[in-house]
Amino acid sequence: MYKSISKKLLFIFTLLLIAGFTGCKSDDSPIQATDVNVEAMQAIAAEDSTVLNFEANYQDDITGIASKVASGWVTVDVHRKINSVSRSFQIRVVGDSALGIATFTFSNTLIIRAKKDSNSVTDTILRKNYTAVVKRNLIFEKVNSSSNPRNNWKLVAWSAIQGGTTTSSSKIQSLVLSAAGIVPIEITSPNNFYLARGIARFKQLPLFDKNSEVTLTLKVISTTDDPDYVILNYGADNRGVNRNKQLFTLVSTVSSGTSFIKTYKAVLNTTNYAGYFHMVMDVLTKNAVQDDSTPVESDVWSLPYGVKNQ
Repeated sequence: MYKSISKKLLFIFTLLLIAGFTGCKSDDSPIQATDVNVEAMQAIAAEDSTVLNFEANYQDDITGIASKVASGWVTVDVHRKINSVSRSFQIRVVGDSALGIATFTFSNTLIIRAKKDSNSVTDTILRKNYTAVVKRNLIFEKVNSSSNPRNNWKLVAWSAIQGGTTTSSSKIQSLVLSAAGIVPIEITSPNNFYLARGIARFKQLPLFDKNSEVTLTLKVISTTDDPDYVILNYGADNRGVNRNKQLFTLVSTVSSGTSFIKTYKAVLNTTNYAGYFHMVMDVLTKNAVQDDSTPVESDVWSLPYGVKNQ
């Protein structure tokens, strides 16, 4: 199984969280604005292809995927439109290392096209505006002491991403990835699951073969046994080209006290070209896509991955 960051850095990170970040958002902190090192790392993070690629895959403009979510109501299509995004980076330098929190606040519209039953001729279009906030942690290391701060720091590791709406009655508990030739990967805490490219002491970014299948098993805890609408977006480059979309299938529902544990599965088909991407899992409650009076409830996890250049 893939593990988290090294014990030393995890210990430092925990202390910083307890003490509270005194770093800044990328726009308005008068203290950090004079720190050229922090400014350099903010710029590096804002331009990093792995950081940017999440947004390319979180945008969901693929239509025409049907799924019956309840008897008597057929959802013809559900997709998520990003209207705007604001980004902030809190960064704290500790010697030759720096720890950061990247926060992305999305203003979205959930667009739902549905029929009251399979014989209906007229579609019903629902649009629901909502805000989703996701976070990921970043680790930098000092690699030089030149006069140009941009050349002195390197982004060496990223955590997976976690977030969604402020409240949701369905929350992701765990994700397991299985594919030929790799040890299964299990994630239970995305922001504590760190990955890197080519840094030996960090776990490496999951790499899959071209045109291969990756099975995703998602466990969701809910307050009801209603099936959720669970979307998987993946495969887009930083321009949003070749974005793919799948729906998770509900495999089982088990009662657990006052809650329900649901198991969902989906198959991710990798591209026929190499690169770094994100898989984005978005759990939408049944009422979010079926009831026009219910606010959107969304729980989002995302994991970066690579496709090998064979």
